[in-house]
Amino acid sequence: MYIPDSKSTQPGRWKWLAEILFWVLAVAIALLVMRPIHDYYGDNFHYYESNYAFIVLFITYTRYLFLLRLTPFSHNLWVKFILVFASIPLMLWLVDDTYDFRRMLDEVGLEPMVKSAHLDTRLSLARYAKYEYLFFSTSAIITIILVPFRMIVSIWRVRNQKNRV
Repeated sequence: MYIPDSKSTQPGRWKWLAEILFWVLAVAIALLVMRPIHDYYGDNFHYYESNYAFIVLFITYTRYLFLLRLTPFSHNLWVKFILVFASIPLMLWLVDDTYDFRRMLDEVGLEPMVKSAHLDTRLSLARYAKYEYLFFSTSAIITIILVPFRMIVSIWRVRNQKNRV
């Protein structure tokens, strides 16, 4: 029976601290990316929640793809199973919101939401909002598709090759 000593539990504490720090960093990046849209569109932009979710999910799931061994749940099979099966409805929600945004762009566009600014400002900020939303939405969808495969490989490695993730 293995009983960890105080020295071996220290890396677990650092992993939890790093996990919390990465989540805070992902939210801070999302706030910075969305700041121009908040300042310009205000309440007229109806895709804030999904846009924040896209940015945070993209950053977090990309980290899980490449740095899974540095997460505190790197050897926890239940968290990996949850990530595998939670990715399915999450992906459907992200695809649905991306489709709604594309439909809104085709029918109405972003420029008429605010008429008080100069035409060049309206066009450049509409372009920024469009490309930012589409970049993070497609990136989040791709990473959400890849994460279940990475988790399945990690589950196999933890079960069959004891010290690998």
